[in-house]
Amino acid sequence: MYDSPNELEFLGTAPDSLEKSVWEIQSDLCEDDTSFSGTIGGSENVTCDWVQRKTPQERKDFCVKFPDGRNQELYRFCPTSCEYDCLQTKPSSLDPESQSLILRSLQEICGDDNDFTFDYTDNKSPDQKATKCSDISELTPKGVITRVCRTRHRYPRTKIELSSICSRSCGGCPATEAPTQTSTVYVCGDDNDFTFDYTDNKSPDQKA
Repeated sequence: MYDSPNELEFLGTAPDSLEKSVWEIQSDLCEDDTSFSGTIGGSENVTCDWVQRKTPQERKDFCVKFPDGRNQELYRFCPTSCEYDCLQTKPSSLDPESQSLILRSLQEICGDDNDFTFDYTDNKSPDQKATKCSDISELTPKGVITRVCRTRHRYPRTKIELSSICSRSCGGCPATEAPTQTSTVYVCGDDNDFTFDYTDNKSPDQKA
């Protein structure tokens, strides 16, 4: 509905699995702020649910307005109710250092919601069942895991794929590479045993 190229812009293209995880996380974040309440154009106690009850034209008019005392438009607080696509901006390229930083961040936050429960019995292999994320890794063959991770569940209000709830068990988290040898710890400082010969071109009296 709205065209805002700077909204939730992701500055880079990472490897496929990493990019997928980034976009999934952004998609999860692209939901209405249920705690939001404000005043817009004289209308008090405006909430995202209030916006949903308006006609399409009323929503279009209200969603681009700034709530009193806020420096962002209403659609930034209520993207779902305002039908705003948070992920419309396409990524460009990421340098390796940025990729590594995002990868480490995703490894820390990507995981399973171990409090979430569901009821799954595989159609092709009825003996394969799962009720929580930790059960998924025990399912066999691999096709069963693929099928269960594609099932949709209400979480908390919107139905989403189980792969977004049990990200690690469904293989959606970036892999952590195991070290092949003992890590070397480098301490930041000078190597006072190293020697070199330098004379500055612009100030020849400056030597090291």
